[in-house]
Amino acid sequence: MSISAPRKSVFESRATGSKNRPTQRRPVRAAALRVHPFTVNAAELARRKFLHLAAGAAALPAMSRSAEAQAYPTRPITMIVPVAPGSSTDVIARVVAERMKSALGQPIIIENISGADQSIGIGRVARARPDGYTIDLGTLGGHVLNGAFYSLPYDVLDDFEPISLLTTSSFVLYARKSLPARDLNELIAWLKANSDKTSAAFRANGRPQRRSARS
Repeated sequence: MSISAPRKSVFESRATGSKNRPTQRRPVRAAALRVHPFTVNAAELARRKFLHLAAGAAALPAMSRSAEAQAYPTRPITMIVPVAPGSSTDVIARVVAERMKSALGQPIIIENISGADQSIGIGRVARARPDGYTIDLGTLGGHVLNGAFYSLPYDVLDDFEPISLLTTSSFVLYARKSLPARDLNELIAWLKANSDKTSAAFRANGRPQRRSARS
């Protein structure tokens, strides 16, 4: 908005006709000076406009973060299944992925990456960008036992964020009758005292495995 420059004066000099008399100044009725009502408050308006713009700019980051959070997910999600296709864990993953697709409105891409007792697939998740678009279906073997049995390139406790418990299963522990231990606590104590004489065997994903017990 342009503002007209104010007049310098509303008075003017005029000679009286006598050389001996000093020049007198008298008010002359000038045309009324019209000032736009916004002229007087131009500085105040500019200040208010600046403050409003500054407040809006300050609110933009928070609004952007809120909109971004509400928009998730905006693209497909990859679910790493660290076992071979067809296993019980893989079946659970596909059922969950179908429900997630309906709820989130985005495809759930399942990638079966098996090997090294699930540590290859889980390691890929550990190296992925932590933006919620790469997840894995964790199991007792991959996210608990591997941390006890192996030296891993990732931390099973600190490098992952649990999302939800999906299923539960029961385990039965058997021992021969001649074993000195009579309950789980006694068994743990006996294994610690005889770690060089013991070993453990179990079936993981349909394949027998054998490992030495560690205290």
